[in-house]
Amino acid sequence: RPDLGKPDFASDWAVLTLTEALSIRPVPLRAMASADLADANGRFAVAGYAQDRPHALSVDFACRPDPTLAPSPLIGHRCDATRGQSGGPLLLLSDGNAAIAGIVVGGSYRKQGDEIVSLSSIFLGTAAFLEPVARIIRNGQPQ
Repeated sequence: RPDLGKPDFASDWAVLTLTEALSIRPVPLRAMASADLADANGRFAVAGYAQDRPHALSVDFACRPDPTLAPSPLIGHRCDATRGQSGGPLLLLSDGNAAIAGIVVGGSYRKQGDEIVSLSSIFLGTAAFLEPVARIIRNGQPQ
């Protein structure tokens, strides 16, 4: 983010290049934008390591799309995602398979006692970065 005072959520993503191949099959990306939410066949979930449980994976299987929360290419959702989960996946679960539909880039929160409660989450839909990622994979390195 070039200006932290005015974050550009649509540019808040990165590609990590691994030096060794993983022994597991990666979760595929599925091109999704806010307009695609209504037609998505399946349910959404968000996974990550929240600040209140940084050593334990947290998963919310009850994500609800809400396109009114953010303008495209962002995807608004009412998911239990909080600080520390940035960069985590928005998963589309369908027929026993998972696909990455977006990544956590922001959200709104409130304090409830000692807990931080997520009110809404903002994801960057994979449609916004699918082509640049494909180009990096084809070329073998980031530009």
